[in-house]
Amino acid sequence: MNASVFDTRHVRRAFARAARSYDAAARLQHHIEARLLESLEFHRATPRVVLDVGCGPGRASVALQKRWPKARVLALDLAPGRH
Repeated sequence: MNASVFDTRHVRRAFARAARSYDAAARLQHHIEARLLESLEFHRATPRVVLDVGCGPGRASVALQKRWPKARVLALDLAPGRH
């Protein structure tokens, strides 16, 4: 069985095309992002490196950098035009 169900090149191009208007249509993502960021209130450790996988336009990456200003925040997304 093929491990990849989607053609990642196609997915990457589709996300890159939608990058400019993505944030305006991402209400669900914003809600989940807020909940995940709230859950960090219970996380006492201070990380040196934070990886934001699937960062989209980078909203959470900015919030993570504010939360841990001394940490190195790495933002990673499949579509290069999204961050």
